[in-house]
Parts: sequence; structure tokens; C-alpha cells
Amino acid sequence: VEEVYDLFISKALEGRKAAGVEMTRDRLLSLAGGRVWTGRQAKASGLVDELGTLNDAIAGAKKLAGINPKDEMELLILPKGESF
Repeated sequence: VEEVYDLFISKALEGRKAAGVEMTRDRLLSLAGGRVWTGRQAKASGLVDELGTLNDAIAGAKKLAGINPKDEMELLILPKGESF
């Protein structure tokens, strides 16, 4: 479990760095530590860059990928739900 959490922290630090947010491991651990934050609290502390909906995230991903925002994309929800 600790190895998985350490991997998560490392990836979170990489993500913060890629977003131009300098955050030390100690700072991230002091903020994270298993706490649950509202979106506004997470944004204020530098844990996230923006607040929005799933559609906002999809639009942002399209922009980063150079895909026309009007192009329809297949949304694949995983894991797939079980049916009766």
C-alpha cells in the first residue's frame, strides 16, 4: 500500500511541475495526508489548476491534443458496469 501511495505522490508532484506549480514533496504530503478537499480548497492550495465538469476536462484534452472542439469523440467509461 505504501508503495502505491508513494507512486501516487510522485505522479502528483510530476503533474504539479508540468503545470508550472513548484511544490515540494513535504508540502504535498502536508496538504494531502488522506484528507478530502473541496474543489475550491484544492485550487487555493495549488493541488489542482482549474475547476470544472467532465465536459470541461474533455474540451481541455481536445485542445491539448489539437482536436477540433466540435468533433464528437467516443466516451468510454471504465470499468464497465455489470448488467443483469
